[in-house]
Amino acid sequence: MRLLTSFGSYIYSRTETALSVDLYVAGEARVQLAGQQVCLKVDTEYPWNGSVRLTVEVAQPTEFTLRLRIPGWCEGARLTVNGQDADVPLLQGYLNVKREWASGTELQLFLPMPVQRVWAHPAVRADAGLVALQRGPLVYCLEQTDLQQALHRVVLPDDSELSAVFEPSLLEGVVVLTAQGRQDITSDAAPLYRREPPRTEPISLRAIPYYAWDNREPGEMRVWLRRS
Repeated sequence: MRLLTSFGSYIYSRTETALSVDLYVAGEARVQLAGQQVCLKVDTEYPWNGSVRLTVEVAQPTEFTLRLRIPGWCEGARLTVNGQDADVPLLQGYLNVKREWASGTELQLFLPMPVQRVWAHPAVRADAGLVALQRGPLVYCLEQTDLQQALHRVVLPDDSELSAVFEPSLLEGVVVLTAQGRQDITSDAAPLYRREPPRTEPISLRAIPYYAWDNREPGEMRVWLRRS
């Protein structure tokens, strides 16, 4: 409850001459800057989409700095102002756009969101030899309900192509990751120790955002995946 009541203070922060956008959430903020009332409107489908449109509204032209946070996971962020590429400095993780703002000025921020593999430091023993999946700010996981298979038997090959697909009917609408993996199909009746490698066959993998796990059928979940 404390988080919900203070959520607005996490989205924006300000000084007398600067407004910082710390989280990209659709909505608007009204603040006093440089002695003027400033309205900033934000339109975005983040975190599913890395496109963020920001519109500034002021009663009269006003000079201040608009600071846009670039997340640590993001590489190659791009910004336009009124359709023109903006070459602005990145300072301490923020793009700093200082100018005299006219009402209706529109900024478009592009945050590329490729699907990425993530490896842990070798000092993290439990994750040695494993890989996790991330897209934008979201970490993903496998759920047993999608595979009907014990997840420790599933392997994600290093050369398997990863794709992102929005599924509006799943978990109230989420982007899932898909890939081709392999599963160990060794029979439970097989000897406990053998001299031949395990038998495997292809399997289609679907990973959901980690925050959404355990909202369907009971079953195990796994973030760190075996790789080959």
